[in-house]
Amino acid sequence: MRITPAQQAVIATWAGLKAMVAEWTVIGHVTTHHMQRKRMMWRRLPPEFGWGIWIGRFVTNPAKPAADRYLTSWESHPFLLLPDKSAGHPDQKATYFNSNTSTQVIGQLFIQTLRSPMPNLIPRWRFRTPDRGTLFRIWPPSNTSIMWPAQTLTDHDAIYTANAFMNFVLGIQRAQTIGAP
Repeated sequence: MRITPAQQAVIATWAGLKAMVAEWTVIGHVTTHHMQRKRMMWRRLPPEFGWGIWIGRFVTNPAKPAADRYLTSWESHPFLLLPDKSAGHPDQKATYFNSNTSTQVIGQLFIQTLRSPMPNLIPRWRFRTPDRGTLFRIWPPSNTSIMWPAQTLTDHDAIYTANAFMNFVLGIQRAQTIGAP
């Protein structure tokens, strides 16, 4: 079957809403701006800027011991992302989490949601491997149908994908710290 762009928008809206609600489970981990929540309520679509949502098919290997399988059905990593000093705001500091990466596994549906206030960061983000026909960006809309079911993400692919963006950000922060005077 095909998942049309309109159906992808419905899935992305539901996934975005779930991500927004789930970030309230830990006080201080809310990263979605209140105007983005209001926009979603009014337009019934995820925020257009600073959000990216990908889906894939995931089936864990039941033959593996439970400790070696991708166990969680929900994972969220809020973090603080400071603007690049070359962007004209060398003294600007943030004191709260302003970005988030979250993973949801519902049955065989794997959903990866990224959000950050940094312009162009999410639209330009590309997963390296395992993105070989296993992950599809559904938000912002691509206007392309997706053949479903897709190739299956392995346990390793799921863990990699869940942590890829956070590892990327940590690498940037390490490089900034090492390069700091």
